[in-house]
Amino acid sequence: MPIQQYFSRLKFPFILIAMLSVFSACQVDENPEPTQILEADVAIAIEGAILPNSGGLVSQIQSTVFKGISVTALGCNVLKDSTLNQVTDSRNSYSYTWVLENKCDLDKFPFELTSILKGNRRYLSAQLSANEKIETTIYLSGFRNPVNPFNLSFISETEGSYRAGNDIFDGYVGKISFVGIDINVDKISQEISSGSVNFLFSGAAISGRFFNYNGRINFEGNKRATIVFTNGGNYALNW
Repeated sequence: MPIQQYFSRLKFPFILIAMLSVFSACQVDENPEPTQILEADVAIAIEGAILPNSGGLVSQIQSTVFKGISVTALGCNVLKDSTLNQVTDSRNSYSYTWVLENKCDLDKFPFELTSILKGNRRYLSAQLSANEKIETTIYLSGFRNPVNPFNLSFISETEGSYRAGNDIFDGYVGKISFVGIDINVDKISQEISSGSVNFLFSGAAISGRFFNYNGRINFEGNKRATIVFTNGGNYALNW
């Protein structure tokens, strides 16, 4: 057999093998590894749940203080409903309802205000999109002394669906629980001046992998805070 004819017969099988190899390399894995929700992903979601520009926890506390001052000025044992619908920009919006009730001491001076806030929030940034349902109960005291800061404690739960800004294939659902005790709020600026909040964030990626993170948020005053993960990293916040 002439050598040219021999190589001609070999050429087609080699071309076929090469084409199959390229096709196999381009195929999408039909069973990809489930997405892992990392600490950095959780930090971004917690940041969104805290910052005031999107109706986060800071905004909820400040609004409660503002509304609380108005309610306590009305007298003792006042129960008041309030609604806030806010669109901060085209990407962020929230709708909250408040039920506020103040209690007075024996001198008929307000000593504690209870605020129950419920609502929904939509948050969109370059790093995260979120749709959440929120319920926060705040106990506010410190009305008698005009100089000392307000003091409050609270329990807040946020449930939502989340998608990382660079992830077009997957997302996750989760629940964030916040517990704050001995949080101080300046009476003039109505900004949080100090205090620590414990958090627990648990959920699952839509692809099936579960996650669970916990830690605390330290409020440092001057519109700054730090997220501190248990056995993890620290993430600075400012607003």
